[in-house]
Amino acid sequence: MFIDKDCFEYQISGIDFGHKDRATRFKTVLETMARSQISLGFPQIFKDQYQLKGFYRLINNDFVSHSTFIDGYQRGLIEYSKAQISDKSRWILIQDSMLTDYNSRQLDLGYTQTIHSNGLILHHGLLLNADFVPLGLLHQEVIHRERESFGKSENTKNRVIEEKESNKWLKGIQTGSSFSQKSGRELIHIMDREADIVDLINLAQSEEQYFVIRARHDKSTLTNAERFKEENTQIHRLFHLMRNVEEKKLIRRVLKDIKGKDYEAVCELNFQSLKFRAIKSTVQCVWIREHQPADEKIL
Repeated sequence: MFIDKDCFEYQISGIDFGHKDRATRFKTVLETMARSQISLGFPQIFKDQYQLKGFYRLINNDFVSHSTFIDGYQRGLIEYSKAQISDKSRWILIQDSMLTDYNSRQLDLGYTQTIHSNGLILHHGLLLNADFVPLGLLHQEVIHRERESFGKSENTKNRVIEEKESNKWLKGIQTGSSFSQKSGRELIHIMDREADIVDLINLAQSEEQYFVIRARHDKSTLTNAERFKEENTQIHRLFHLMRNVEEKKLIRRVLKDIKGKDYEAVCELNFQSLKFRAIKSTVQCVWIREHQPADEKIL
């Protein structure tokens, strides 16, 4: 749900349907959906058969596609950002993927997890302001997994990043970079372990994008030449180096436990700059360990 009504209106006005009749129809659709329960199906939302027919005609129109909406949202969010003249803060772009399963449908959409599943992968880039208020979808990619490729992930190892599904993370960085250039506002990209990719880090640094990625790979600070001379290579890896930082800080934060109750978390914070093999520039690394429960690592 959008808390900032102005931001929502900017995004809607950014959509170009190419014809005023389609724009008018879309506004009618939005008004009808706003008065309905979001969990209902379209036949229940549009109780009038003429409204339902008008909705399907809009969605199935040859001039209306997924990019019609996402491009419009991007334009609207850029203009909304420009309008916040007094707000010079960095905003946040959170990337994540979700599965959409339509196992009961006859239309073959490809697999999501198992060979018998049926659906699509949606990769989102949700934009938040500095107060963590969701503003809208700045980025979204629809990913179709061909059934013929199921179980053949080994075949992708030698492919360039542009030919891999993991390129979705890099596209999010590129979208964020474009937003920053057009709006004049810096972003901080937040991504989980799946985004711990050398190509992504190099891209983010080259595009001068701030990022926080939860570490997945125990990267080495040794060059190819150095690692053959070093007997104990493990002491030059990320996790060992971060565990053994001499200067540590304690931070306290109020969090919620598994029952939703507030508690004060006491965390040990280690940080240092490291240069990793294959990554062009140094990376600011942070290790956070809560005394209870287990370790959490952030790159």
